[in-house]
Amino acid sequence: MIIRALAVLTASLFWSATADAAFYHFDFLSTNSAGNHFEVSGITHAADVFNTLGGADILSLTGNVIGPGGGAITGLVPNPNQPNPSIYPGGSFDNVGFPIKPYVDLFGVLFEANGFTYRLYSAQATANPLIEPLYFLSTDNPNGIVTPGTPGILGTVLVTAVPEASTWAMMLLGFAGIVLFGRSRRFKAAIRA
Repeated sequence: MIIRALAVLTASLFWSATADAAFYHFDFLSTNSAGNHFEVSGITHAADVFNTLGGADILSLTGNVIGPGGGAITGLVPNPNQPNPSIYPGGSFDNVGFPIKPYVDLFGVLFEANGFTYRLYSAQATANPLIEPLYFLSTDNPNGIVTPGTPGILGTVLVTAVPEASTWAMMLLGFAGIVLFGRSRRFKAAIRA
């Protein structure tokens, strides 16, 4: 019984589940010149394969915009030229995310919440560990309106990876293996005594 459990555990360590996407949790915090506080908090679902720009196509976005006129994020605005930039009335967007800073590029991610369009983007085009990227949020929300072509509301972004289900499964299998190993040692010790 124990040998069979250890064999299954060992085989599962060498089995790799293929993933088709990566999930990242992000938070954007800012206050505009009128004193309105904006927070965008959500989870991006990105392709697991990098595109020609060196980033991952963002497939979906869920979360909330907190602040005047905010609400639940209703979805990502589709980019017909993915991964290349597309133009919308307030500028350009590409819906490409990066696993390291800057997490979004100059074009950024375009999404909607409560009937308003928001674009989260960075003023830094490429990764440079010596420069802390500047992040902006532009919107047509009258409480945080930004004139097209001018920088949006400056803020900070925090991004963390969300573990996939296969990662949790491997961790649980590891704990089960430790428990089984500990029980077998106690069982052998009891037989000897």
